[in-house]
Amino acid sequence: MLQQWNVSGVKFAASAENLEDTYYSALQKLLACIKSMGEDKLILLEGGSYLGCWLESTGTINDELLSRLNPSVSETTFLIRCHYCKPSYVKLVLHIKKADAV
Repeated sequence: MLQQWNVSGVKFAASAENLEDTYYSALQKLLACIKSMGEDKLILLEGGSYLGCWLESTGTINDELLSRLNPSVSETTFLIRCHYCKPSYVKLVLHIKKADAV
């Protein structure tokens, strides 16, 4: 997981040390939201005390953003959601994956 993050090229530098501290604190919180589903499957959950995701509101945009920084976690998260969602969502995700492959 960290290897993919490092390969993504995301860097942060600021003249004020407290800004860099804020970035690294946020990064720590993001990484804490990535949980193991067993068998080397990592998924993104919402932060805080809620161990899940409001799929209709924040779930898909969070996964979209993460796909640019950590594609394998994002893909696993989408696929897990497809497994537990209604068929219309599964069709949408599969349509998007096919469009990306072209």
